[in-house]
Amino acid sequence: MNILNPNKYVRIGLISAIETRLPAIPVWYKTLPLDEVPIPLKYILLDAQTKNQTVISKSTTEKGIDFEWLTTIDINTYSLKDFGFSDADDVDDMEQEILSIVTTGFTIPNFDTKDVRIIESQDLSTQTQTNSIDRKLLKIEIWLNNTSA
Repeated sequence: MNILNPNKYVRIGLISAIETRLPAIPVWYKTLPLDEVPIPLKYILLDAQTKNQTVISKSTTEKGIDFEWLTTIDINTYSLKDFGFSDADDVDDMEQEILSIVTTGFTIPNFDTKDVRIIESQDLSTQTQTNSIDRKLLKIEIWLNNTSA
């Protein structure tokens, strides 16, 4: 039995879909690269991935055993403004595009996507001494079937 970890494939699929839909907005996993100067005024970070093996059954093919994953990932949208200025529309517009991507389907290499659910959307905006940071957290759940086992 060949168990394929879905994490990197979920990231590859999401980053590719987001970059295609929002080419002017950079997307990274976990953190902004240190060499990203100047810091973009809008960007997207993926993080906080989880996975649980969910369905195990005898395969009807020669692959052996079939199994499925239930995964989650957080998608954070950021918009930076000078201190005292805020525009929640920026993160709302990015979130709208991401919602469209995840609800209409995107390709995850080596996996069939059985279902995608939006778990929650949360406003996590904040202020620093120099900037107002509009931030929206979108948590999604993806049910996958491993096609390359």
